[in-house]
Amino acid sequence: MDELKKKPGRNRIRSEFLATMLFGDLLSPSQLDDVIETKLAEYRNELANMEACDMSGSNAGNTFVHGFGISFYRAAITYMEEHSHTVIGGAFLSTPPATSMAKDGGARSEPVTPREAAE
Repeated sequence: MDELKKKPGRNRIRSEFLATMLFGDLLSPSQLDDVIETKLAEYRNELANMEACDMSGSNAGNTFVHGFGISFYRAAITYMEEHSHTVIGGAFLSTPPATSMAKDGGARSEPVTPREAAE
């Protein structure tokens, strides 16, 4: 109980995905695309599982941590969808490819996937 009274230490994030991304320029575009798409699928699944949780009856701490987790996954998914094009094939682009037009020339409502960005 005394440990809970102490201020929390600095957070440490350990991620094999981020370590892979750090050296993404050493992977082929298809390998990198697979890494990104796999992690996106994992995060989307985790987010769906968390959003499906029944938090009724939970205490304030549980509700806070649950909301924090949902926010984390949403932010990570959004970031990956919006920025993964910058590392596909090791080509660190300064500007993103156009994302507002569908292949048929019409408006596009969903973000471009890393695979589409590399095409």
